Amino acid sequence: MCGDKKNKKKYEIREVEYDHHKISFDEISKNFNTSLEHGLEQTYASELLVKNGKNQIRTAHKNIFLKTLSYFFTGFCSLLWISSIICILAWKPIGNPPDATNLGLGILLIVVIILQAAFSAFQDWSSGKVMKSIKNMMPSSATVIRNGTEKKIPVEEVVVGDLVLLSYGNKVPADVRIIETHDLKFDKSMLTGESEAIEGTLECTDDRYVESKNIAFMTTLITNGQGKGIVVATGGQTMMGKIACLTNTAEEKETSLQKELKRFIIIVATAAVIAAVSVVLSWNFWLNVKYPHYINIPSLLVNTISVMIAFIPEGLPVCVTLSLLMIAKRMAKSRVLVKNLGTIETLSCVNLIASDKTGTLTQNKMFVGNALAGLENLNLNFIREGYATKQIIGAAYLCNNAHFDENDKNTSIELRSAVGDATDIALLKFSHKYNDIKKFDDCYSELWEIPFNSRNKWMMKCVKSNDQEFHDTIFNKNSSSLMLIKGAPDILLKKCRTILQNDGNELELTDDILDQLCKIQNDWCLMGQRVIVLCKRNCESDLSEWIVKTPVEQEAYINENCNDFCMIGMLGIIDPPREGIADVIAKCREAGIRVSMVTGDYALTAAAIANQVGIFSKPIYDTILNVKDKVQINKKNVEPTEIIPTTDKFTSLLLNGTDLGNLTDEDWRMVTKYDEIVFARTTPEQKLRIVKEFQKDRFVVGVTGDGVNDAPALKSADIGIAMGGGSEVAMEASQLVLLDNNFASILIAIRNGRLVFYNLKKVILYLLPGGCVAELVPVLLSIFFGVPQTLSSFQMLVISLFTDIAPSLSLMMEREETDLLKQPPRSRKSHLVDWKFILHAYFFLGLLISFFSQCMFFMFMYIHQDLLPTDLFFDFGNNEKKLKLTDKAEFENILNIGQSITFASLVLMQLFGNLLTTRTHKRSFFQSFPLAKGFRNPWIFVAQLFSICLLLLTLYTRFFNEFFNTRPIPLEFFMLPIGCSIFIFSADEIRKFFARSKFLCFHKVAW
Repeated sequence: MCGDKKNKKKYEIREVEYDHHKISFDEISKNFNTSLEHGLEQTYASELLVKNGKNQIRTAHKNIFLKTLSYFFTGFCSLLWISSIICILAWKPIGNPPDATNLGLGILLIVVIILQAAFSAFQDWSSGKVMKSIKNMMPSSATVIRNGTEKKIPVEEVVVGDLVLLSYGNKVPADVRIIETHDLKFDKSMLTGESEAIEGTLECTDDRYVESKNIAFMTTLITNGQGKGIVVATGGQTMMGKIACLTNTAEEKETSLQKELKRFIIIVATAAVIAAVSVVLSWNFWLNVKYPHYINIPSLLVNTISVMIAFIPEGLPVCVTLSLLMIAKRMAKSRVLVKNLGTIETLSCVNLIASDKTGTLTQNKMFVGNALAGLENLNLNFIREGYATKQIIGAAYLCNNAHFDENDKNTSIELRSAVGDATDIALLKFSHKYNDIKKFDDCYSELWEIPFNSRNKWMMKCVKSNDQEFHDTIFNKNSSSLMLIKGAPDILLKKCRTILQNDGNELELTDDILDQLCKIQNDWCLMGQRVIVLCKRNCESDLSEWIVKTPVEQEAYINENCNDFCMIGMLGIIDPPREGIADVIAKCREAGIRVSMVTGDYALTAAAIANQVGIFSKPIYDTILNVKDKVQINKKNVEPTEIIPTTDKFTSLLLNGTDLGNLTDEDWRMVTKYDEIVFARTTPEQKLRIVKEFQKDRFVVGVTGDGVNDAPALKSADIGIAMGGGSEVAMEASQLVLLDNNFASILIAIRNGRLVFYNLKKVILYLLPGGCVAELVPVLLSIFFGVPQTLSSFQMLVISLFTDIAPSLSLMMEREETDLLKQPPRSRKSHLVDWKFILHAYFFLGLLISFFSQCMFFMFMYIHQDLLPTDLFFDFGNNEKKLKLTDKAEFENILNIGQSITFASLVLMQLFGNLLTTRTHKRSFFQSFPLAKGFRNPWIFVAQLFSICLLLLTLYTRFFNEFFNTRPIPLEFFMLPIGCSIFIFSADEIRKFFARSKFLCFHKVAW
């Protein structure tokens, strides 16, 4: 079916055909009344915007009616609807005479459903609000040329005929016919399904519009290069706009928390249905036969509903939603934005963080730390005049796309803000610091450029001299044009034939000199510096024939033929590590989380930075050769998917991107055993593969990054973590956004993720004993043992939805018992609710609370009615005779008081017994008093006070007395449950003591 849908989608897309890809540039210009050089006239563009509307895609939203229905029928709501309908039927027409209590219960259940639906909608609204805030942070502008002037405008204001500039890292603002390309490449996988980037062309490459490479489609990512194009379609007329009209957005994956809650709901709902069916069958085949007057059909229906109400923790969805919102708000204060609330809990499982280097582990504030002019090391505090010195400064400025902010002229060079790539900015500041560089702008004109790309690892500019005299004083050569190239030494030194000397002469680049340069490069790399080399090639001609050549042809020619460059010098660029990053990584390691660096930098530079930030704990590391050797040695002992505990033999590993293609599956299994790994010289595809290989080995991977190159890995990771100052694409692909760009915020997120999991367990543990077990026992006693029902269905709902909510939320405010960042990550096999949890909730706390609450009921009957428990068991409706009451109303009043006592007992034991014991897992209450430093949680007392007020309101308000049959209770039945709470509290303190001391097997069954 999926395949058919995909084929249908492609067929429908191709039915819509344009000819914009087939016609000439002149026809494009004529059809859209635009200029290929100067773009549209501003007035005409404004008219088009009014005529055609904004450049927006009307996405296919989910059906509002179906979405609303989902709020009312997901989770426990379906069972509650059935229960509500049955209660109303038990009132009328089945009830004879009609009992208004049944109607009230049915209405109350509908209120419960509405309440749960409202909180589900509120959670979606909150997530949408976060998404909107993230989108507001993202750049939403396009660069166009109008009236011959370059300007930025909102994407929504782009119109057909606009001449737009396309550049690496941005998204295409509309459907665009390419008219100029400088190694332009696009990710068209959203349309074609092809994972490889498509190279933009000027000519039509396919008769089909969607397949031709001279069209760049709206929202597709520019993965390389730059160029220009004419907008041929906007908004709903674009390919993406038409797809949006044909298809709905794909469903989001369930988070691990959603899966856990779904699993819990299925277990509870199944148990509730089985119990309800058992009650009906028991009545039909036993009770109705043996005691025909005990339970009539309306009473049977209400009792069945009572069983279901007892099983279902109605307050759980409300508690979970409010709890996650509280945590998300707390994380937002720490400058961490959560796009999906469910992902908070996934953080508790993360055991590997694959981090980008630049801008994530480092400050991305680069500066030149070392300079080599020819073979002379320059003293950056005092630079000696010379041709090599002047040329390296000139080349650093001319072969550069960065520029200073014009509004920041009065600031010193080091502190002055600039726009551009961080490496270019470092070279720009270097060149301005040592020379009056403004004259270069007047004396040189740019002819053409080949932008940097991750494949070649170099950038080239060809400039023409406008002042030959100035040119000769700098570059010491009579030539009209100059090729300048900068990039990785291991790539560019192979293209150099000579090296410049400070007297202006060129020296042949011999093997000895290459060895000397290689040693200098390695020395700088070992200091964590990124090394780039600058080269030149003097040209006699003005290279005008190259201007019309495509960048691909230029690049191919240079790669094949231009091997006679002259090396001007080398620069060592320092990108300082983020402040405190070493401590953060040490804490990650202590938390059982590996931090691996994935970077495009040279291997030695990456290794040096890894040592500085603490990813490598030792300067000695393994390489691919060690991995291959270990595979051969251990091949017979290693399972393909087994994570073997780390030993000293698997400490540090340095791999190049080129190494990854030589790794077999067995090699990868060996790689994943290393604690400390640096992947250098990697491409985006290799980073994605790294993530997938670790996921194969059952790692839960978090990926950090801020660049476009990080987006595929961010999206594929279990948790994508983008920097707030990063690219739009990175933020869209991520689940978390660090607004302060601080890697340390990840620890805050992980701590909160772990705390959410443990506190959610506490919330569920608090809800189950009083809200499930203790409510189920009265119904079972009534049906199978003939005891008058000791707790009404209304009182069950009040406990689940009102008196238990505030204490549950107070538990989400609990601090960690022990430092969660000193514990290993949670295994994905560790469930929110497991057998240990059920054992503790149902058969320890649940039974104790149930026993004492029933004791309160029977004690009342004995003290005030002189009835022993044996008088009430197996009575099956003969209560009035035993009580010697004159009418049924008097009996109902006595029973209502008894039920109110049971209700009050449950509420009080929940507040003073269950709540205080559930606060901690194994730590004693006296070691974590709610007002003590480090464990302060005054909300516990606030919640207790709030719930007691609700209890008193329910018992002493005429409305509840009349409609739901609650009654005031004797004072002693407020005191006795508190005494029982002390017993429950003491019993759990003893259990915790045995669990801490590992006495017998108590620690093995502790929740």
